[in-house]
Amino acid sequence: MPTYEELVSQILSKVQPIPGWASTLTLRTLIYLADRAIKFSKHEAPLLVEIGTWEGRSGLTLAHVAKAHCCQVICVDDYQADSFEAMAPLDTGDAELGALADYEGTARLRFICRQHEQGVKSTIDLRVKPSLEVAYQLACNPSRPPIALVYLDGGKEEGECLRDLCVWSLLVEPGGYLVVHDAHNHALPVSHDCYFWFCQAMEQGAGWECVIEDDLGNAIGRNPVHSGWPRVE
Repeated sequence: MPTYEELVSQILSKVQPIPGWASTLTLRTLIYLADRAIKFSKHEAPLLVEIGTWEGRSGLTLAHVAKAHCCQVICVDDYQADSFEAMAPLDTGDAELGALADYEGTARLRFICRQHEQGVKSTIDLRVKPSLEVAYQLACNPSRPPIALVYLDGGKEEGECLRDLCVWSLLVEPGGYLVVHDAHNHALPVSHDCYFWFCQAMEQGAGWECVIEDDLGNAIGRNPVHSGWPRVE
């Protein structure tokens, strides 16, 4: 198994060319947290969850970490905003998949092609459904592994944000992380500040601890009911 720094370098080399809004620093943070979340979970193979997959920049990042630990990542996106606009050619190494992606030109198909190209197809469980429907399915499945980390980068409307935050925070195992992208992105509508409200609620003792609020607009909460967790500096 590669060292941690080798793992980070390998993952970034594969995912940085993928279009998306997660910065390199955000990807590094995800790798760090996912790696620690899996290592400190009481289950030997916990789940990672990503809400809002699009072309797979952050989803594939989590998938590579999960694969290194023989875990799985659930990627959730209803792809309602997907289009058939032409996009840059994708060299998948598989002629049939590449032709399909170039013909359709959709974010969903390009993500599927990248799963094959990067060797993580068996690590990813893609759910093309609304976020809350997937959350309900997982909540009703007592035999599933616990969820060690949820990365929220889904709907940006106030109602969607609050529902995702409230529902998914209940599914993260004790000691697990809830990572919120665009938590304080002031380029987005003012209503998006509901993420900020959630961070404040965590700080005020609503069962969560706010670990990071960084300059990139990400907020990271940790369910503190766990002993021995390392803090993120």
